[in-house]
Amino acid sequence: MRCLARVRTDGPAVLWLHGFMGCADDWLPILDGLGDGCRHLAVDLPGHGGSAIAPGLVFDRLAEALAALAADAAPPPWTIAGYSMGG
Repeated sequence: MRCLARVRTDGPAVLWLHGFMGCADDWLPILDGLGDGCRHLAVDLPGHGGSAIAPGLVFDRLAEALAALAADAAPPPWTIAGYSMGG
């Protein structure tokens, strides 16, 4: 999955999940407005933005893939923010 990372601190980590037909870039105005207090990771969910469609991908596997992606970027705990399909 394509990722957009904004790491400005060693503060809390937030994983941002976009809605249907969206992409990680949808979060840029919000990330820019939040300042430097958190580590941000926004992803293009499969079939959106720069991420390929993942045939046969089911919700459980997507959740596992997102958890692994987040753990590789920063140690837990993570806060997850999303809207629509990403909510």
